[in-house]
Amino acid sequence: MRSQRNIHGIAVYRKGELRQRGGLVLQEAAEQLEVDPWRVRRLIGDGILPACQVREGGPWLIAETALKLPEVRTAVAGRAPLTPDPNQQVLCFPWCRGVRIMRQSPVG
Repeated sequence: MRSQRNIHGIAVYRKGELRQRGGLVLQEAAEQLEVDPWRVRRLIGDGILPACQVREGGPWLIAETALKLPEVRTAVAGRAPLTPDPNQQVLCFPWCRGVRIMRQSPVG
């Protein structure tokens, strides 16, 4: 990695550098939005919150300004259901009223 940085003139990463550039990782975005990280992943997956990964499996990078987008604020404030799937059904166990699950699709 060091040789690649030297060849391409890339500076060594400094802690807090992303933040100085107005960027956040998923956990930081979740803290600012006051939601769980899974909720931020859902917003990214649904195309509501713009984010990018430098490589597959790498950390999500989110512009701090993206957290102020109206569609992001609406989605977070509305606490919308996990999915708009019309096949979603209510799970009716006595110990957890109102929990919603999705009908499983056939495997294969």
